Amino acid sequence: MLKVHEITASVGQVQLLGLEVVAWRYEELGRAGYPPEQAIDLAGRADVDLHVAVGLLAHGATVEQAVRILT
Repeated sequence: MLKVHEITASVGQVQLLGLEVVAWRYEELGRAGYPPEQAIDLAGRADVDLHVAVGLLAHGATVEQAVRILT
């Protein structure tokens, strides 16, 4: 598993690194409907695909179901 400081993501033309990525992912997960505790846990995991996490809730999964699937 990747460590948080090894995570990188491109957003438009901006390259985000480490904790900036985690913060961005946390915000996106919160917007999707994850409560803060689940959002911070998922945001810091490089093995969790953000688009899948958001899509699960968008397609009717509960937060609990989504977390079980993702982890």
